[in-house]
Amino acid sequence: MPKQDHQDFSTSELPGRSASDQATQLQRALALHQQGHLAEAEALYKKILIANPAHFDALQLLATIAGQQNRLSDAVVLFDRALNINPRHPASLNNCGNALQMLKRYEEALLSYDKAVAVQPDNADTWCNRGVVLQALKRYEDAVASYERAIALRPNYALAYNNRSFSLLELKRYEEAVLSYDKTIKLNANYSEPHYNRGNALLALKRYEEAVLSFEKAVKIKPDYVTAYNKSGFALFELKRFNEALSRYDKSIALNPNDPNSLYNHGNTLLELRRYEEAVWSYERVIKLKPDHAEAYTNCGSALLKSGLRSAEAEACFRQTLLLKPDCNQTYSNLLFFLTHDANLTPEALFHEHMEFGERLDAHLDETQPAHNNAKIADRRLTIGFVSGDFRSHPVAFLIEPVWQMFDCEKFKLIAYSNYDREDHVTERLREKVHLWRQVFRMSDLSLAEQIRADEVDILIDLSGHTGLNRLPVFALKPAPVQVSCIGYPATTGLKAIDYRLTDIHCAPVGLLDWQFSEKLVYLPSSNVFHTYNESPELNPLPALTSNGFTFGSFNRLCKIGDSVIELWSRVLNAVPASRLLLGDVTEKTQQERFTTIFEQHGVARDRLLFYPRVPMDDYLKLHHNIDLLLDTFPYSGGTTTNHGLSMGVPTITLAGQTLPSRHGVTILGRVGLERFVAETMEEFVEIAVYWSAHLDELNEIRSGIRDRITNSRTRSPEFVTRATESALRQMWQRWCAGMQPESFEVHL
Repeated sequence: MPKQDHQDFSTSELPGRSASDQATQLQRALALHQQGHLAEAEALYKKILIANPAHFDALQLLATIAGQQNRLSDAVVLFDRALNINPRHPASLNNCGNALQMLKRYEEALLSYDKAVAVQPDNADTWCNRGVVLQALKRYEDAVASYERAIALRPNYALAYNNRSFSLLELKRYEEAVLSYDKTIKLNANYSEPHYNRGNALLALKRYEEAVLSFEKAVKIKPDYVTAYNKSGFALFELKRFNEALSRYDKSIALNPNDPNSLYNHGNTLLELRRYEEAVWSYERVIKLKPDHAEAYTNCGSALLKSGLRSAEAEACFRQTLLLKPDCNQTYSNLLFFLTHDANLTPEALFHEHMEFGERLDAHLDETQPAHNNAKIADRRLTIGFVSGDFRSHPVAFLIEPVWQMFDCEKFKLIAYSNYDREDHVTERLREKVHLWRQVFRMSDLSLAEQIRADEVDILIDLSGHTGLNRLPVFALKPAPVQVSCIGYPATTGLKAIDYRLTDIHCAPVGLLDWQFSEKLVYLPSSNVFHTYNESPELNPLPALTSNGFTFGSFNRLCKIGDSVIELWSRVLNAVPASRLLLGDVTEKTQQERFTTIFEQHGVARDRLLFYPRVPMDDYLKLHHNIDLLLDTFPYSGGTTTNHGLSMGVPTITLAGQTLPSRHGVTILGRVGLERFVAETMEEFVEIAVYWSAHLDELNEIRSGIRDRITNSRTRSPEFVTRATESALRQMWQRWCAGMQPESFEVHL
């Protein structure tokens, strides 16, 4: 924040000596005043004024004492009286401005400072104080000019440099602010605030490493600087140095246990570190301190969901956020994503919840959108836009990359709209496969929609649905004539502005799921390609052939493993003696205990459960060497984990459901001819598990041949999937050119 000159209320110049009693009293009073004996000096000033109410020096010095004692209203009245006698006295004008500024009567203060500099234009302190008032009035350009006048008069004026820097910061002239703070620090290196605000400017410039250094210097000077610890943590968080960020937030909280900002950021960091239970604790502290903190409810819900087996509490958090912020689209998406995991929710209810989202979003938009001027030429080269926050090391990227690689560039121009502010080696690979790459994370919905129109996108594809970092509000603005959803989310978006949904004939047989989508379903013979890890370990023989028991496993997200799933898996374990279950990505002791307790309630002893933390990809794949069969979750079945399992020779027993999320496993297994691992009922799920636990040689033969099945599967080849996708997009475009409404159709190759 800006600081006023340290001489807030300066005494006037010493009056000339006189033989009169009043002059003698004034000399005594002024001496006492300057020695800090304010009460005695005040009494003498008042005595002079009784004898001479128009005594200018006594009035303005008495006003100065009132200001020094923080009796600001009294000070203003007394300065006004003095200035009525001598309206051009610069010290009184400056000091009156100081009192008015401290009373937040900024316009009056500015007038007083303006009069002061008109009388005494070479007073650097008054120019600096004038800048403070202009800054309070948010007239930052004028404030900068006032500080620069002060600096011109006093080139080494550290305070003016500091305040000028702050105004530059507010003007978002961040590079200039950094240089100005550098000058401030050079003049006074032991002042903590310039280091702190320099760090803020560097944060805005995304120069996070330098920002950390500035914040660290601030706390070295001022060890109890809570906000500096907090901002240092933020910069470290952006650098993905999460453990270091956590230590800064710990320090901030230790200094101020009731700071909601530090606690909230603390929770966010723990969430990144997958320390979900601790993150919940932080968010709950925030909510207790600030019950209307909508973001804390949202992130608490995410932590509860990811911790496993706390879904009811997660739902309550998401719904509370929506009570506080009904227009929070991302939280609504979080809620819908959660509901796709709810085994107690009917498909009808799930569809209804999604449609409510679409209706609510449409209600906030203009009813009509501008017409599209794209050339209606059915066979011309088409511009295809892809919108996602997952163009990085993420399952969506691994599914889309092989398809982009095979697109016919003579017929299609590809544009990627990346809604994430960080990049990795996968991002760099993806960037090379498209014609144009746009970073849109910080663009507003309206700005992004306008950019898509300006790019003349013919078909816009959503790859996120209701997962994190989606831009569904942009699609609601209908920036492209044809809009499509696919890959990222296994349910409807609920948006009438999205015309089609790409799906797979194996996953959704024609007519089975159409009623669950606001979009028209387009049935591909195969809808995606799984990018197998290049350095997958070698396959090993079935572990059960040489061990004393049969090992089931699951690497699905913990939020997929609800009570109903544990009950079914327990039935499997109880039906297969000496079997055990390996669960991955279970790091926290509280998670292990929670799962163990529920399994024990279903008759499964804790020594039959094997828990493994999250590990790097190589180690994760090697864990399959210990597993004979994987067990799928429901109603949200596995996708990436099922594919990884197949790549390591391990099939998954899956339960075919009546929603798209429940049919991933059906699709993946069907493409490689492993329908024998698909169950239609829970009883059949158990029977399949029992069968394979007793037919080890046959299961081992399947294990050893799965990679050949994958290689020989025509429907899993990138070229096949890409040609099917291209055909679907062309047919959608032809319908639009002909003025036809979207309709479901099947693609044949």
